[in-house]
Amino acid sequence: MMENKEFKIEVLLRKLMEKSGKITEEEKKMVADTLSDEIRKKPFKVAIIGQGGVGKTSTIQSVFGVKPTKSNKIKSVEEGTTDVEEKVFDIEDGFSVSISDMPGLKNDITKDEKVYIPLYKSILPGCDLIIYVIDAHAKELGIDIKILRDTVIPICREAGITKNIIIAINKIDTIGQSFPEYKTNKEYHWDRVENRPTETLSHLIDERLHDIYRRLTKENILEYIDIKQTPAYSAVYAYNMRGFFEAILQSERGWIFAGTVAEDVMAKPSEHKLNVR
Repeated sequence: MMENKEFKIEVLLRKLMEKSGKITEEEKKMVADTLSDEIRKKPFKVAIIGQGGVGKTSTIQSVFGVKPTKSNKIKSVEEGTTDVEEKVFDIEDGFSVSISDMPGLKNDITKDEKVYIPLYKSILPGCDLIIYVIDAHAKELGIDIKILRDTVIPICREAGITKNIIIAINKIDTIGQSFPEYKTNKEYHWDRVENRPTETLSHLIDERLHDIYRRLTKENILEYIDIKQTPAYSAVYAYNMRGFFEAILQSERGWIFAGTVAEDVMAKPSEHKLNVR
């Protein structure tokens, strides 16, 4: 049976132990085996939450390199069921990621209280990451704020895992579409050649993010999570994946993802530049 290759975090640990003259070979093996078990024996567990159309699937693809197919497509909980479908993806050399696509809330208060919120209480405490995706372009964030404030944050506080929350502010590339100038002025569009916002769009993004952060502060959400846990990005253009990477590092087991497959699987902005001849 072919052995898994060493991830860079394992290589670093091995080299550090080799330099030390105080660690026996038996101790080296024990430490290496413990790290290997931590990386490979259980999946890196992710719960993804968000309203329809916010870009949950594209976020998963850009961050974890997961490309759903007919055989492994990530499915939301269906109407009336009490189960959340968890999909486990083998990424590389024994490292795997499990994705639980959580049901939306606030559509049916009775069902939320009897079915869905108990699911949240059961699943979220066991997750390494809880990614709540919001649409930066959305005019109204009231439902998202309520779900974060009334359900996600309290559950994670009780479990002591607020560091595992990421409020993922997606679709910053679409913010210019809110303005009438978008139809006639290319400065309100995403620069697809350079894969970055234009100067005008950058200002609009900053203003929108200021409004979002002000709302999160007003609702006391940022009292429990660090600003680094709120990356603003574009999943479809893989823009500011570095910010998302830093958000993952805030979580308790984020170092495992960072030290294993992150560099290989996270989408690169250069891959999304428009080729112009």
